[in-house]
Order: sequence, then C-alpha cells, then structure tokens
Amino acid sequence: MAKVVRDAFSQAEYEKNLARGAECWIPVCSLEPYDGPFKEIDLTLDWYCPRCRQEACKLILSKDKASLDCPTRWEECEYSYSNAAIRDAREIFLSSGYEWPLSLKELLAFTIGRKRQFIKATKQHIKDLRLGIKDSESEIIALQARFEAIDG
Repeated sequence: MAKVVRDAFSQAEYEKNLARGAECWIPVCSLEPYDGPFKEIDLTLDWYCPRCRQEACKLILSKDKASLDCPTRWEECEYSYSNAAIRDAREIFLSSGYEWPLSLKELLAFTIGRKRQFIKATKQHIKDLRLGIKDSESEIIALQARFEAIDG
C-alpha cells in the first residue's frame, strides 16, 4: 500500500482520529482507522454521496450548517460528513473505507468509468453469446444428421 503524504493539517487530523479510535473503536470493535488524507471542504458547495454515487444523492446541508447528510433513507445509506471542528466536538471516528464527499466532476468521472466498464462487459457477453449460438447451431446440424440417419 502506498504511503499517504499528508500536509500538517491532514497529519494533525489523522492523529486526532487515531486518538478518538484508540479508546473503543480500534481495540474493542477491531475497526481499522481511516488512513487517507484529511481535508476541509466548503459545505455550502454541491457535494454527492460517495456511497450511493448517484446524481440524485446530492448531500443535504444540515440546519446548523455543520454537516452534510445523504438524502437516501437511513435504512439504505447513513452517510454523513462533518469538517474537523465538528468531528472533534462530536468525537467522530473515521474508520478504514471512509470516503470524502464527491464533487460533481468526481461523480461524473466515476459514472463515465462505470458506464465504460458496463459497455465493455456487455460487448464481451454478446461475443460469448454469439459463440454459444454458433456452437448450438453446429450441434443441431450434427443431431439432425443423426436423426435423419435413423430408419423408421
């Protein structure tokens, strides 16, 4: 795994996150801490849920303007993001696999990549189906010849 390069802010946030997790989350629940870079984002800009990864899942700014939350029902997605001051106040621990909110550009890049993968896989599936059809047609010809060779 590549070493994460952090600026002073990101390193300080990483160390605070480790400290928050050290009491319970890491030893008791066996959660690994988030190991990526930490950053502050402008909560008033448009951000999208990194779990749902859909344009319809534009994150909603809380009434106190302290966090962003996914609009999807909580049974499906509980994603929430808060900047450093709120993470400190609420003692939020970020575990491995945590993802930052996506900008529209990041979301669209992901969607384009996913669509390209779908097209590539579908083309391969079509190619495989065509080969399967040719094989079945050859089998039918062989079976038909055997069928016609049988008397009566």
